[in-house]
Amino acid sequence: MNQVIDRIHKIGTTKNKTNTPQTLQSTIEKQMGAFISMIIKNDLSIKKTLEISSNYGFSALHVCSATKDRPGAHHTIIDPIQTARGDRTYIQNLSEAGIAGFHLVEKRSEFALPELAQTQMGQFDFIFLDGWHTFDHSLLDCHYATRLLRVGGYLVVGDLSVPSVLHVVDFIKSWPCYNEQSSLSKPLSDSRNKQLSRLLLSSISRQTWEHFLAPRLCRHIFQGDALQMIALKKVCEDKRDWHWLNHRFP
Repeated sequence: MNQVIDRIHKIGTTKNKTNTPQTLQSTIEKQMGAFISMIIKNDLSIKKTLEISSNYGFSALHVCSATKDRPGAHHTIIDPIQTARGDRTYIQNLSEAGIAGFHLVEKRSEFALPELAQTQMGQFDFIFLDGWHTFDHSLLDCHYATRLLRVGGYLVVGDLSVPSVLHVVDFIKSWPCYNEQSSLSKPLSDSRNKQLSRLLLSSISRQTWEHFLAPRLCRHIFQGDALQMIALKKVCEDKRDWHWLNHRFP
């Protein structure tokens, strides 16, 4: 792992452009960064990457560290508050790590992504979404990310503990252009009510129950852990026809 990442994990602080220490308030956890790195390192074709919202630049460090030695690797970050916040922390961290192949787009994703789609449709190998977590923003980010990804590229979505984001992921997983590649979860406590519900429903398969119940409810009953991140692989172009007008929403 990159030495800058190791240091931040160890001391729990980072530095801004004036080298003033800052306590981390909101950033991806260590295992989440490792999950991102694993996806990229397992596919040597990943060079052109994109992420929505970098915050302290922690996710950017994981992405860029994983592609650092690949010829032509380049990372695009869409984050509207780096200059507005006045510290440009992520630039400091990337520079300290010796990473230069990145570009900052200081716009909100709902404006930046359509602009990128005008000239770079299907040109990205890997996209990480960690933007504003309302349902509409998350769905809009996924909509444009799907168009920006090449066939064979990866869409990684974080913060699935937020119900609105998980609801979006449940929906896009049903799109025929995506296959679930891998996911990251953490254990949950198993309540007595949940154990009893699983026992009562166990005589019928989970797939059958999912036909009648919402995926989130089935997951809550049958699954002993909580999703944190998911990686979807784009296996074909998104060419859903008019039949999808009647598609059942999860």
